[in-house]
Amino acid sequence: MKTGKREPNRESEDLILLGAVRDIVGGVSYSTLRRWWLKDPPLFPRPVRLGPRRIAWNRLSILTWCSERPLIARRGYGAAAARDAGASNTVMVAKGGES
Repeated sequence: MKTGKREPNRESEDLILLGAVRDIVGGVSYSTLRRWWLKDPPLFPRPVRLGPRRIAWNRLSILTWCSERPLIARRGYGAAAARDAGASNTVMVAKGGES
């Protein structure tokens, strides 16, 4: 007999929104993330659509993606993410004014 209570959606517990994803991958922009997941094959995990204007990612797939890229896991730099994903227009700036 159903009690009218909805069972928790286990999958939704593991979803994270864009802001959290950007924090995890080092501030990479939405446009860059979108470009990466639309490539064939995708360079970044594809999001799940929650509504007409809201998407989220599976937390485990994002953490796995990061762990497969040692520079991201160690530093969390967006430039390292772009370099590892094959972006050719990344500019690296040396600290302390060195070039």
